[in-house]
Amino acid sequence: HLNALGTLVCTQAHRTQVKTRLLARSAGHVHGAEFTPAHHGRLRHQQALRSSEERFRRTFESAAIGIAHVGLDGRWLRVNPALSRITGYPSEVLTTMNWNGVTHPDDAADSDAQLQALLLGHRDTLVADQRYVRNDGSLIWINLTVSVLRDDSGRAVHLIAAIEDISEQRAALEELGRQQR
Repeated sequence: HLNALGTLVCTQAHRTQVKTRLLARSAGHVHGAEFTPAHHGRLRHQQALRSSEERFRRTFESAAIGIAHVGLDGRWLRVNPALSRITGYPSEVLTTMNWNGVTHPDDAADSDAQLQALLLGHRDTLVADQRYVRNDGSLIWINLTVSVLRDDSGRAVHLIAAIEDISEQRAALEELGRQQR
């Protein structure tokens, strides 16, 4: 059993305090020292924050559906790899575009009207099936779900969009409809 002889607090150049407990087995003879950062709680908090940010980044990057942060002006701010696959545009190109740049022209007006209702707080989410025009010019059907990220005062900061390619489901429904005629 070791007895503490005392505590020494040292302040290093980067203002990190380290407490050192001198330990002894018998009076007068130091047999070891125990070092404990005085800011241990802050270090744990910073580690938890880094871990949380890493989980978010991996979730965003690994999601099977397209996920994007979209500016209030409709500009793609951040997109994940799945959205790039869905649209056929590299993320570097998408983030230079407005989301109406991929929305089929016949669907754009309705999409804009629903977006305005969302931003004005008349609805919590926008959910719609619409067409996108891929980079190669082909059309795909997507299911779009959008919500607004608001700050603590309720002001809209940006949009969070989830985009799923539903082209196969739409084609199957159309084929079923043809067969039933």
